[in-house]
Amino acid sequence: MIPADLPPFNYNIEFVQGDDFNLLLTLGTPTSGYSFEAYLVPPSGQVDFTVVNSGTKAGQVAVTLGHDISAEIPAGVYPWQFSFTDAGGLRTTWYQGLCTVLGNA
Repeated sequence: MIPADLPPFNYNIEFVQGDDFNLLLTLGTPTSGYSFEAYLVPPSGQVDFTVVNSGTKAGQVAVTLGHDISAEIPAGVYPWQFSFTDAGGLRTTWYQGLCTVLGNA
């Protein structure tokens, strides 16, 4: 079971505008039965990452954003977060921090 009584961990990320973004998170506990959400919030509104539960026994979750979507996000620094919801509906923010989008040179 993923412990839900921990405060969110600060985790800053960055990528170049127009690049693919891939982040493999190892949560250290089986992730079966959980749903996941990750997003960042630029001025234009929430942008959702694709989250795939890629290793239910190993507790690995892949957080990705395709180059077509990242190309539309203006360069800047925006809040982001990664959270999960258990089978009982309890939602926990696990990571939160800043997402730096670097301009394409």
